[in-house]
Amino acid sequence: MAAAAAMIGTPALAQTTGKNERQFPGQLDSKSPKDDDHPYQVRTMPLEAGKRYAFSAESEDFDPKMRLSLADDNDEEIAKDDDSGDGTDAYIEFAPAQSGTYRVRVSSVGDSKGDYVLKVRDLPPCRRRCGRPRPGAAISSSSTIPAR
Repeated sequence: MAAAAAMIGTPALAQTTGKNERQFPGQLDSKSPKDDDHPYQVRTMPLEAGKRYAFSAESEDFDPKMRLSLADDNDEEIAKDDDSGDGTDAYIEFAPAQSGTYRVRVSSVGDSKGDYVLKVRDLPPCRRRCGRPRPGAAISSSSTIPAR
């Protein structure tokens, strides 16, 4: 985790593709930090309480997985995903309970390397009770939804 801490101060630089989507191109290579031989990159970004976001990590070069956490000293995992997106892409929906800076970590399922794109999309507010995700909850194939 020490390598992740070194990257925390670098905010993500986005390419805006539309009003509601930002893209963060990245690359896992031999210089990327590793966790159990899995290369990864960490992006930090501000998120607003009560808004809904969709995150996807997409790659044609490797099977990406994603981890979402609050950017604080605890780095407690909020959600993680491997294959909920198209094909082997990762996908998480999240509505933060508190505004702040969050970390999105993109890594490879194996030791594969290559290009990827992290996409962050603003989702419309729920018109009726969504049930999930409520503020602070995340939806992904491998996340656990906290009990009410």
